[in-house]
Amino acid sequence: MSKLDLNKLTRLGYQLWVPKRSETSSSEENLVFYVLDDKTLITGKEDEFKTYPRILPSIKKILGQADKEIKQIDQTETVSKEFNLVIDFSQGLSYKAGKTLKFDSLKLLIKDGALKERFYSELRGSIDL
Repeated sequence: MSKLDLNKLTRLGYQLWVPKRSETSSSEENLVFYVLDDKTLITGKEDEFKTYPRILPSIKKILGQADKEIKQIDQTETVSKEFNLVIDFSQGLSYKAGKTLKFDSLKLLIKDGALKERFYSELRGSIDL
């Protein structure tokens, strides 16, 4: 198709393709990493943790570590450490861990009752780690 014909169709309101979105914002750029008691790593997208701020205190409570502090760390610190438990809401990264719980996203977990039950039971089973 010539550029002239393409321009005519575009002016008439036809869209023959969806423009590519720029991939400048990598999915790893907005990932955050939290550590609970230097034994549990929690990863996910920053905007999801902002949308669901009660998830981190809930995880602490389920693990029986409500008195412990959750601190945010850099991704570079996660490479050198080995964790007892990794809770990964980011999909795509791997860590040294005794046990790993992976979910597609925090948003999907919150909206699906069956996933929440599985998540809760898996966390309760991880208390001994």
